[in-house]
Parts: sequence; C-alpha cells; structure tokens
Amino acid sequence: MKNLKERVIILQPYKVLTHKNYFYQFETETGAKYACYFLLYKEYFIDYPAVADNIYSFNVDLIGKAAKSEIDERIAITIVSILQSFLQGLQNAVVYICDSSDERHLLRKRKFNAWFHQYDDGTIIKVEATAIIENMTLYNAILIHKDNKKEKSFYRSVSGF
Repeated sequence: MKNLKERVIILQPYKVLTHKNYFYQFETETGAKYACYFLLYKEYFIDYPAVADNIYSFNVDLIGKAAKSEIDERIAITIVSILQSFLQGLQNAVVYICDSSDERHLLRKRKFNAWFHQYDDGTIIKVEATAIIENMTLYNAILIHKDNKKEKSFYRSVSGF
C-alpha cells in the first residue's frame, strides 16, 4: 500500500504560483525553479484579426537549477496542467516553438511530444509544423481545445507559420 500512496503523490502537479496574468512559477522537490508563461502573439497574426487576440506563445524557462539532477514526472504533469487550464477557456490557442539557440530543439520537440502523448486526455488538439528559416529548423505546434469554436480559423492562421 505504501508504494501506491507514494505513486499517487508523485503523480500530483507541483504547487503553482500565479504572479500575474498568464505567468506561473513552480519549484520541484530538488529545488529547480520553473517559470511558465503565455505571451500574446498578435503581431505575427495581423492578417487574421478574428483570432489574433487569442493566439499566445507558451514558454518554459528554468530559472533556478536543482540541487541534484533526476527525472521528475511531476514537472511534465505540472506543465501539462498549466496548458490544459489555459486552454479550457475555449477561446485561446497556444503556439510553441522549440528553441534552437543551443541546438537542443529536436530534444525539446521529442520531450514535448512524449508529454503530450502520455497525458493526452483527448481535449487538446495539437498540429505540428516545421519551418526552415535561414538554414535553421524550427519545430513548432499549435494547441487548441477540441471544443474551441474558432478551431478552423486558428488552423488557417498558422498554415503558413
């Protein structure tokens, strides 16, 4: 019974602090600190006024390193819960781009895909794309709640992204 109780605790998201609209922060058991935030992406979608005010980028920054490095499933669960909560309003869409500045963009893409498939409850739709800009590969995707009434408009807006 003890192992089951420990497993249930492990599968809970970390406590998330909200600092201001769309800016969240959490700390892991090992002391790693993460900031997760959504930024309005309107300037990239001015040709799509029906959805421009509802498209956000999603960012995850490690702002404090852990005392020791180890695999922590609760990080994924916490980030997924932040995204699900944001998209439950049924108005917004999220675009994420895997940062390529340190050449770890493919690793980020694989990690996010693994998290998406592991915690997919069928409510969020993900459409992936790859862009090559100035000989640099950018992996990106849009996330939309399946019941979002502007779903098709969001897809049209990112088709050339």
